[in-house]
Amino acid sequence: MDSLKKCPYCGRSYKLKEYSVKGNVKKIYVPDCECADKKLKNIKNDTGRAMQAGAADSLFQLNTLPPLYAKFNFDNVEDSFVARSCREYALSFQKGQKEGIACIGKTGSGKSVLLACICQEVHKRGFSYLFINTALLLDKFVQSMDFSSKFKAEDLLKALREIDFIVLDDFGRDCLSVKRREFMLRIAEEADVYEKCISITASPSSIALMKECPGTDAIFDRIAALCPYIYIFKGKSFRRHGKENYIANIRDYETS
Repeated sequence: MDSLKKCPYCGRSYKLKEYSVKGNVKKIYVPDCECADKKLKNIKNDTGRAMQAGAADSLFQLNTLPPLYAKFNFDNVEDSFVARSCREYALSFQKGQKEGIACIGKTGSGKSVLLACICQEVHKRGFSYLFINTALLLDKFVQSMDFSSKFKAEDLLKALREIDFIVLDDFGRDCLSVKRREFMLRIAEEADVYEKCISITASPSSIALMKECPGTDAIFDRIAALCPYIYIFKGKSFRRHGKENYIANIRDYETS
């Protein structure tokens, strides 16, 4: 019975408290610590996070890869400097990490495969990820403008805040209309402000075409900050830090 008079969390003995009910004195042992309050607070926080994660999962297909990429992992991709660097990145990934990867190259060069491998690895370590075609993501934001939509743009942004690792596949393609560029800037700003980990794949032609559109400098400035690790896929790979000029990197790609 003595165990019933101690806190099950910290082991501190309960204190005996007396109180009167209609003239009758009652005695009861009460906790002499804050463990129960802290436990309740943690439960509430966990419940809140679970609800937020559920909301994100209802809007996006979290922790799911397209069938084309789901079969790949670091054990069955071709060994290369970039593959080894990506594996090291995945194994050292931490909660709240905000430095992502930009993979630039032509279709079929393996950009998406390596980022899919990172997604697989970070998920095995308990982190959530979203691998999504950028155009499809922008479709959702455009859809949110419809009065009949069950979600708004702010709902999508809140859902993105809850995801640990986000891959925007085929960045730049179908991002040229004014409204889609506005949403792309808003997504980039949100990721920058909330220090979310964004990685992208892109072709040089899509980025160059997007660069010709007015008002995209702000988008690329934030993408450069969000993705300081840059890999160029054309026979050579290299890694850079800082807000470098992506067009200069593409020119380097084209002339290598």
